[in-house]
Amino acid sequence: MSHVVFDGVRKVFTGGAVAVEGLDLQIRDQEFISLLGPSGCGKTTTLRMLAGLEQPSSGRIRVGGRDITDLPPAKRNVAMVFQSYALYPHMSVEGNIEYPLRKRGVPKAERGALIARTLELLDLTALKERKPRQLSGGQQQRVALGRAIVRDPEIFLLDEPLSNLDAKLRAHMRAELIELQRRLGRTMIYVTHDQLEAMTMSHRIAIMNKGVLQQLDTPDAIYRRPANLFVAGFVGAPAMNLLHGEIASVDSGAGFVTRDLAIPLPPGHAALAALPVTGTRVRAGIRPEDVRCVPGEPNARVTIIEPTGHESIVFFRWGETALVARVDGETRLTAGEKVRLEIRAQNLHLFAEDEAGRRIGS
Repeated sequence: MSHVVFDGVRKVFTGGAVAVEGLDLQIRDQEFISLLGPSGCGKTTTLRMLAGLEQPSSGRIRVGGRDITDLPPAKRNVAMVFQSYALYPHMSVEGNIEYPLRKRGVPKAERGALIARTLELLDLTALKERKPRQLSGGQQQRVALGRAIVRDPEIFLLDEPLSNLDAKLRAHMRAELIELQRRLGRTMIYVTHDQLEAMTMSHRIAIMNKGVLQQLDTPDAIYRRPANLFVAGFVGAPAMNLLHGEIASVDSGAGFVTRDLAIPLPPGHAALAALPVTGTRVRAGIRPEDVRCVPGEPNARVTIIEPTGHESIVFFRWGETALVARVDGETRLTAGEKVRLEIRAQNLHLFAEDEAGRRIGS
């Protein structure tokens, strides 16, 4: 069992810089989980503490019920794949994959079968005699993975392993990693600042900011029900529209109001039961796909259009309010054109306007 538990883990570096603050995190056996957040949020430090490359300042780390906090890296049965492939340039593909086995003293008779199986698993058999300089970036990444796989660890730790690849190869390698994890049946913990990688590959995502865990949930739940303003603004491309306003009476019911907009909350909206009192300042979040062009009297003006083929990212001005929307690629708009916008009020997100910015309602 490779159930991982971070129990109140804190890491403070020399000089007082807090990298991770009171982390409570449980990772399930055979789960693919991503640690997602901006640079400096503590995600790589978290991974390195699990690997034994950094020592927590306080708190405990357990794997399968066993406390590994004070164990040296060699006794943790984890394998780490870094952003830089760190292959030995003078060794062949086969030699690079064999090296961890030789270092651990695995008999030569056993090494051959383990290496052959790993080469076949990663489609590297035909390349086994090549040196790293003769390989593409994707092939080098597969060799780095092979060097981890051949050790048969309980847990794979991957620190932004695809960041050096071009966009097409990254998409291909994402699919390969998903399939590899399924076949190996191992726990994988993946560090990234790329939300597309996290959203497409993970069973769950742990979002971090300034060393603090912000939300842990499935990709769908994080996108549809962000726990706070940070998550709402960080996840989604283009980013969620975040507006300042207040709770007010709109059309005989409660709604969100700014100087330019008045959005009534429909019956059954998730925030209705938890709404603060009328007049309370709040923030509203609107996903770009929930801003729609509809027939009718214009209330907004097109400012910028970014065509992407199947859709366009369009920026509008509704009075003094700036909004960004996803628009079907067949909808023809021009800069300066006046249009009517409609917001899907059922999908409106509301957050407290304070430092924590917590979600209002479920």
